[in-house]
Amino acid sequence: MNDDYQRSHINVNNLEKELEKHPDRHFVKYLLDGITNGFDTMVSKTELPTVECKNLQSAFRNPDSVDIIIKQEVDKGYLVGPFKKLPFDRYRVSPIEQCSLSYVKIDDAINAIKEFGRLSILNKADIADAFKQLGIKRDQHHLYCIKWRNLYYYYVRLCFGSRSSPKIFDNLSVAICWIAKNNYNIPVILHLLDDFLTVQASDTSGDRTMALITLIFNRLNIPLSKKKTVGPHTTLEYLGIILDTDKMEARLPQDKVERIIYFIGTFLRRHSIKKRELLQLLGHFNFAARVIIPGRTFVTYLINLSTKVNNLNYYVTLSAECRDDLKMWYIFLKQWNCVSFFYDTFTTNAADFELYTDAASTLGFGDVPERSAGSRCTSHDLSALLTRNVELTNSTANYLHDTQGHLSVLRKGYYTPYVDILLEAACVTAYFGFLRCGEFTVLHSFDSECNVSIEDIRFFKDKVTFHLKASKTDPFREGVDIHLFASGASVCPVLSLERYMDYRTRKFKDSKSQDAFFVMENRKALTRNYFISSLKNILAVLGYNSDLYNGHSFRIGASTTAGSKIEDHLIQTLGRWSSQCYTRYIRTSLSTIQQAQQALVE
Repeated sequence: MNDDYQRSHINVNNLEKELEKHPDRHFVKYLLDGITNGFDTMVSKTELPTVECKNLQSAFRNPDSVDIIIKQEVDKGYLVGPFKKLPFDRYRVSPIEQCSLSYVKIDDAINAIKEFGRLSILNKADIADAFKQLGIKRDQHHLYCIKWRNLYYYYVRLCFGSRSSPKIFDNLSVAICWIAKNNYNIPVILHLLDDFLTVQASDTSGDRTMALITLIFNRLNIPLSKKKTVGPHTTLEYLGIILDTDKMEARLPQDKVERIIYFIGTFLRRHSIKKRELLQLLGHFNFAARVIIPGRTFVTYLINLSTKVNNLNYYVTLSAECRDDLKMWYIFLKQWNCVSFFYDTFTTNAADFELYTDAASTLGFGDVPERSAGSRCTSHDLSALLTRNVELTNSTANYLHDTQGHLSVLRKGYYTPYVDILLEAACVTAYFGFLRCGEFTVLHSFDSECNVSIEDIRFFKDKVTFHLKASKTDPFREGVDIHLFASGASVCPVLSLERYMDYRTRKFKDSKSQDAFFVMENRKALTRNYFISSLKNILAVLGYNSDLYNGHSFRIGASTTAGSKIEDHLIQTLGRWSSQCYTRYIRTSLSTIQQAQQALVE
């Protein structure tokens, strides 16, 4: 027999070059040897008596499809035959059936998207005939035989239905991901068997990443599926789930939801079902629960029921509890819009999120978050809006009562945990400091001579000193210290800045004191355009007209809030206004400024 039947067409020489710096030399040797000589499929005993299994009914119901598949496999060299008699003394004939193999784990992809933020760029690649790219050792060919229309065939490439195939093939996928990250600087590439997904920031080139992916697979002579290799996009389907980085949400395709609803409906009309059918339904629920996180709670009785019998063809009786779970899924899926927002992993402490609720015995409910019940925002009072919403943006509130629970405060899920904390710190600082937008952001590029650096922020026990090197009312750049005191409330400049500084230090460990203090996720200084557009996105999600807000909204909002509580000269001092300049010469003690800032949160 020609060795080409068993040898993979992968370019071993190029693969060896790409892996020459891989730290695990045993892994590299195993992979290269398997591609060259065929893989050991880990069958415990190869000298087994001849056995011929009958094909399943699904094959006989679709004979034309089986004919086409076998011909394609033979033409591609994956399957050898036909033979009237197999060239083996002993062999095993496996049944022909419709096999499917899928692994669903979408969490890593969602976490990567949350890390890079809204409008992250996605690319997807899929290997064609995945398992068939790797060969089987010659002395194990007799274990992978099939029989169709009284003719015999045997596989020389990994085949579906073999338990070892996914494990063996995954080694190749792991190697490809290592090559992409270490040799081609693709920072995030995920894989599940033959499906690959890259995630990157919105300000990087997705076309370049797709070109590099194509280059890697071409160099290794591994074919990609043209239909399933797509990108760059902000919305695509990965592992059966639609990821949308614009809306920051995951969606189940409608056809899959309708299929699950159909299965549930048929089961609810029956008294008992086979274990095989129950496991099939649980597989659908497990898939849906990747998007419907709370749904995992409503499969416990069904899972327990599946353990009552061993044989897949045995029947199990649906208990009342199982029916209740099925009804819950049925009602929910009938009314659900197939959308799930991305949740942040950042947790708000109970002390910072004082939520009180009350429910009537007949109809209705109410909630009082802290002291803001019944409050409303004036058209330009952006700061008042942010005190209730920016801190809670797409985060999880964690509080204890009789039992421990979690309250998810939802919005569209626009930003990552880092960006949320960055924006909160910038907003709260701008509000309490009466800052102009240009005093804490940059227009284009960062200049350490005039923009705020890390060294300009000094933390004390009860306050933070924010040093402005230059501002509109300081043409000679003499500089001014802005004292931000702890408010004692959940919206506190000191807590916000401490939290941001801690996160920033952990994220960018090699930062220098001369570096920009407020930096975006790409490590560049926070720009005016990015800051304002980010805030407008939040406003739009909350249902406000973002056109009414601009970079001066913080000064206007702070002064408006202070108008009825603080004397005019204090407002001018806090805001550093040049009009009525004499007020700036009034000696104002730090304790007075502290009291004035305290009034802003009362």
